[in-house]
Amino acid sequence: MATIPTENDVLFGRGNNIKNYPGNRRFRALVEAKRDRFQRAPKRKEKRAIARELIDKIYSLKPPGRFMESEVKSSAISERVWVVASDSKVMKKVLHRLREKEWIPGNSNSNNYKKSNKSDLNAEGIPNNELPTNHRSQEDETSESGNGSDLDDWNSFFQKHIDVNHLKVFGRESQRTSNTDSSDEPSMDDLDDELDLFWSGFGDEHEETASQIQLTLGENERELTMRQWITETSYAIQADTKTKTTGKALEYAQSALPVALKLTEYLTTIQKSEDKGVQNEVPLESIVIENAFIRMKNSNTLESSSQRNYEVLSVQITVTAGVVDNPETGEVSQRLASLGAVLYELFSGEPPVVLPCSTNSFSLSTINLDADSASNDRPQKKSNRQSPYSNSESIAKLASIGIPHSLCFLLGNLLDCYHGDFCGDEAYRSLADVKVDLQLMLDNPERFLYDIKTSPLPALDIRDEVFGREDEIKSLEHSYRQHIDGKCNGGTIRGGAGTGKSRVAMTVECLTSNRNGYFLVAKFDQNKDVKPLSTIGNAFNALCDLYVRDATSSELKTVEKELAGSLGNQAGLLAGVVPSLGKLMPSCNLHNTWSSCANSALSMRFLLSELLRVLASHLRSITIVLDDIQWADFASLLLAGDLASNKSVFFIFCFRDDEVDASVQFTSWLSSFSLLSLDEMKLEGLDVDGVNRLVSDALHLVPSVTRPLSTVLHHKTRGLPFFVRRLVYSLEQQNFIRVQMEPPRWTWDLERIADLEISEDVLALLVKEMKSLPSDHQLGLQLAACIGTGITKHELDILSRYLGKNLYVILSQVSTKGYMKNDNGSIFSFVHDKIEQACYESMSIEERRGNHMRYGLALCENSMENGGGDYELFFAALNQINRGGPSAVDGSNQKDVIADLNLRGGIRSIELSDMNTAFKLFISGISFLDMNHWESQYDLSIGLFDAAAEAACVLNKSTEVASLCEQVVRNARCYDDQLHCLYTGVKALRQAELHREAMSSMFEILTHLEEEELRPIQNNIVRSKIHQTNELFQRRSDRDILDMKITHNKKIITLLKIYELLGPSLHFTMPGLLAAMSLRMIEITMENGLTPIAPTAFALYGEVLAGDGNLVDACRFGRLALKLLEKEALSMHKAAVILMVYSPILWAAEPLQSVVEAHQLGQKVGHQRGDWLYAGYNWHMSITTSFFAGQDLNLVRRNAKSFISVISKQKGHVDNMILIYWQTVALSEGLHTLDEEQNDEEFPCESDVLLIGKGKNVPVFVILNKVLMLIRKYLFHQLEDDVVDINISSRIAESNETLRATTLLGIFFEGLACFKLARQSLGNKRVALLEQGESVLARMRFYNDHSTWNFENKMLLLEAERMYTLDNFDQADSFYQQSILSAHKHKFIHEEAIASYLLGEFLHEQRLFKKSKSLLLHSIQCFEKWGAFAVARRVETIIQSKFSSDWNTFGTYSDVFTFDLTPDAVSSKKRQNWD
Repeated sequence: MATIPTENDVLFGRGNNIKNYPGNRRFRALVEAKRDRFQRAPKRKEKRAIARELIDKIYSLKPPGRFMESEVKSSAISERVWVVASDSKVMKKVLHRLREKEWIPGNSNSNNYKKSNKSDLNAEGIPNNELPTNHRSQEDETSESGNGSDLDDWNSFFQKHIDVNHLKVFGRESQRTSNTDSSDEPSMDDLDDELDLFWSGFGDEHEETASQIQLTLGENERELTMRQWITETSYAIQADTKTKTTGKALEYAQSALPVALKLTEYLTTIQKSEDKGVQNEVPLESIVIENAFIRMKNSNTLESSSQRNYEVLSVQITVTAGVVDNPETGEVSQRLASLGAVLYELFSGEPPVVLPCSTNSFSLSTINLDADSASNDRPQKKSNRQSPYSNSESIAKLASIGIPHSLCFLLGNLLDCYHGDFCGDEAYRSLADVKVDLQLMLDNPERFLYDIKTSPLPALDIRDEVFGREDEIKSLEHSYRQHIDGKCNGGTIRGGAGTGKSRVAMTVECLTSNRNGYFLVAKFDQNKDVKPLSTIGNAFNALCDLYVRDATSSELKTVEKELAGSLGNQAGLLAGVVPSLGKLMPSCNLHNTWSSCANSALSMRFLLSELLRVLASHLRSITIVLDDIQWADFASLLLAGDLASNKSVFFIFCFRDDEVDASVQFTSWLSSFSLLSLDEMKLEGLDVDGVNRLVSDALHLVPSVTRPLSTVLHHKTRGLPFFVRRLVYSLEQQNFIRVQMEPPRWTWDLERIADLEISEDVLALLVKEMKSLPSDHQLGLQLAACIGTGITKHELDILSRYLGKNLYVILSQVSTKGYMKNDNGSIFSFVHDKIEQACYESMSIEERRGNHMRYGLALCENSMENGGGDYELFFAALNQINRGGPSAVDGSNQKDVIADLNLRGGIRSIELSDMNTAFKLFISGISFLDMNHWESQYDLSIGLFDAAAEAACVLNKSTEVASLCEQVVRNARCYDDQLHCLYTGVKALRQAELHREAMSSMFEILTHLEEEELRPIQNNIVRSKIHQTNELFQRRSDRDILDMKITHNKKIITLLKIYELLGPSLHFTMPGLLAAMSLRMIEITMENGLTPIAPTAFALYGEVLAGDGNLVDACRFGRLALKLLEKEALSMHKAAVILMVYSPILWAAEPLQSVVEAHQLGQKVGHQRGDWLYAGYNWHMSITTSFFAGQDLNLVRRNAKSFISVISKQKGHVDNMILIYWQTVALSEGLHTLDEEQNDEEFPCESDVLLIGKGKNVPVFVILNKVLMLIRKYLFHQLEDDVVDINISSRIAESNETLRATTLLGIFFEGLACFKLARQSLGNKRVALLEQGESVLARMRFYNDHSTWNFENKMLLLEAERMYTLDNFDQADSFYQQSILSAHKHKFIHEEAIASYLLGEFLHEQRLFKKSKSLLLHSIQCFEKWGAFAVARRVETIIQSKFSSDWNTFGTYSDVFTFDLTPDAVSSKKRQNWD
């Protein structure tokens, strides 16, 4: 069926229109690609397979190609009727084409198929008379007169030797035009009978050559001789209309580079093998272009027959016939020269220019090494051999056709190796050096291949890359991969100044980007204390911006919800440091809440860690580099340590190890890194090769050329990368390194550079450079050095107006010289802090101070405009002013203003949670005060000293606190002005664990304030006041109390703070005074109004009432305390109040599960507000209460282990939690695990802790241990009245400890044990145990009146046990069942298990075996659900001993109960959750 051809179809026929059809041109290219392989195939079957591959290739095009024929003869293709040819005809035509040889135009008879021999054809079958003179064989060269014409230029060569209508036919001088058909050219049909005759004219020599490279070809692979490759690639580039004529030589050179590199790699590998003792298989005489074969693979769809679509797989040398028996390998220089001859022809298309006296053979064996063979028969030394090539003429020819000078230089140095020991200094010494240079040209042609531009003259450009650190980068990449696998948190990079730490760290950016992650850098500055926490804050700000940019709306909503839960009301505090947090939480009110923080610095550490945790959970990868962290303030160091514990983020810490010793804080912080999984790396100076890599790259020259210069530079700089860069720039400025015009390249005066005296200190070099700069440039650099590592455009604008100069332009000019860089036009920063240091030290001390003060005042004036809200500029101004110091200020009035500015700045720093900066600012403010400031500036002095003392206390600077407080006490005009400082001093004593001194000071202060002496609770006056207070509150509603005004009276607030501080001390020393203290706090509150201490006062008083047995009023005061916390101004001590309310009070009224949740909230709130002490206490109570509430033992165990791990690192007390942990182990795995010698945990075993606890004799620890032991013995049936201490109640009474949930539950098990032992005892002992059990039961009844949720099932179970002991079996059965139902309904799975077991035992004794077995099996289920698998196994053992082999067959609830225990049937009482 007729169809219209596409451009992928192959058309059968004759004429130029057919020949030039796109499909036919592609077809001829495919034929040429497979012809050599076809001709070497020994069997017809293999030849047909090759033809089939070619046909299939046409068929696989898109759209698929077809072979088409037409019977209509017409010049226009579109006028013919085309049909698809049969497969047999297609195969026949393709086979003919593959066998086809060169056709000589002119006549149509067979004589026009030339039978050539070696004298007529070159290695490619091209007639020698069509080649350039220098490309012909020796016989032709000597037969012609004259020297022949040289190749003029690249284009003339191709125009003469390539027919644009054919792919690879040199010398085909067709006279036809492309627009007319010709009957002179035979068609495929006419050639069939004559091709074999022409093919036979080549004889067997072609087949012999081909047989030497019998390579196993893979799919889409082909092989060519090097000259065939030159021909095909040259044509493809010449025919490419997209490439300008001026660029064809360069494009060809780039195409040939992979071939040159593969050949060099091949010879290098052979040379290495020879060095190891392996015989060299490639003799010297075989390294000629005729023996070079190229193996390639198609890397793309073949278009226009271009070799550029092929990947060069290998280049090999075949051994010349007759050489194998005598394989002369030659010296290295000879092999280099032979390689040079081959590569020269590869890049030029012809051999090197031959000297008139030499032969034209390319083999070194034919070179006459004698200087004068006619007069001296004795051979010269091989080092005196002469090159047969004219180097200068050969290289000139390369340059004339447009080959880059770098390649010309490489080839010239290779050819120069013919001179052996007398070759030039730049001649190559090894094949490996050649390989390196070729690889560089291929990988980075812009740097190492292309000619440099000389108009205008280029400036030296050293790239911001890492040189000579390959091993370190690999190590860092390995750490990153380990991090991805969860095995590494990051790494540290340490080293001296200028070793390139930052640049090595930056290499991780690519790895992070490959994982679609975010890469952030925070660089600390030695001389710039700007906005507090700004360094880390800016990095987090960028992280928020990046996430907002990339996240979807649903992802943003999810993150906002998670952040709101994690940050709570303190999100506003974090927004002060990370303003972009508002973009993540647009619907939240982010007002600053620093005043509600117990410790704003600790709060900030938690908030930033939470922000990072939330974002990291939604990102694949985050990398954070903290650079020059040795300059970080201590708050930032602590924050960085907290952040680094996040295993989802890869951290890199860079610091100078030669400046670490100066900071004790940093050294201490660094030692804590042992707790983190961080890989360490230390950088030294580069070796010579590393320096050479840098210099080579900067000068656009291959390393073999720059090595002598690099050796000198390495000696002068010790290999420090930064020093090398600055020295190279300096040498360029001094014209020791410069550009030469012809050939265009960088050059240098090596001898003069070697003779230069250069200081080993890079600072001296830089200072010298600075002094040679124009005065405006010096001014700009010095100003920037005063400001710090970076100066913003806003700061530049202000200072430009102040100085009357365009500083932006000046620093832009400076940046072109490599001193600074402009980041996005918004900030200029020094490229290295050594440059900043050099600029700074170029000024005298007086000049520095004066400049700091002038610049600071100018910035400060602008920061006060528009309401003074530009805090970043304000802190930058304060930094400048304080660095100028008091000596730079004239006049006391100005000093007072600056002192006040420092006070304001310190207060703002506290608001931003940076107490370190605040303390520095307060001390700076004090330094600006006059000698008589206590008289002239009293209020300012009190404010500064008070604030400084408080900041020092927070920072645990006890010496500074004492000194500051002493001055206040000595100079204060009244006691009220001393009060706050005295309170601060007491806190410092408490922090130093000087408790007696602290208590003494507090009582002394209270005496000065005329407070009554505290009396014990047994005192009648105290009892009377308690009664009066309770009556007063009974007359007032909760709303009346909650609506009381808030007082800001500093004296009242400080007085209450002192009482609050006194509370913990009294608890451990004189607990009887706590009632009077809390009562006094309530009185002060009711008289003066609410304060931040009010919730604490109500909680403490509630605890007193609870201990006194007044649970109703105690719960009211506890709930009032919680409601007062809802006022933001009163919520500072929220975590402490939650602990004080739920632990001693509300556990008796609220469901224990709710108590667990409340303590978890207290832990969270404590962290948010920086109250880590009470956060830890709440965490402890949440875990302990969850155990007694019967929550999953596996979860309790994990939480206990986490608590022990974290608190141990903080040097906190973990003994109680270790007891809880081992209790969960015993119940889940068995008692035998406690006796095992091997302890895999990182903390002590139970027996060791008990020994330590006995020595401490802490009541809480002793009681908890007795409770846990009693529970364990009871559950494992190990009760023995002479061994187990079951008198929990008496132990609690003896210790005067407040009754809490944990201890009361111990009393519950005391009652169970008493009734069980009573049934086993007789006489007085039975009576005593029964009375003790009934006493416990009475207590449970009392508490059941306040919380049926917590105590109903316990009371019912004790009632059942009592009835069982009294032989009232019917009542016992009923109480047991009610107890099970109550425990199930109130979600106490462990007590449901115990009740079910006890009922099962009871029923078994009553001989109700079926019901007994069902109950016992149900108890197993409950124990397993609780996680007490060891207890469940014990019950299984009991069942097995009581019942037959089918003991595990379950009965039904109806067999036992008169009610249903299924979830749907049990209505669960709602918990009373505290909001």
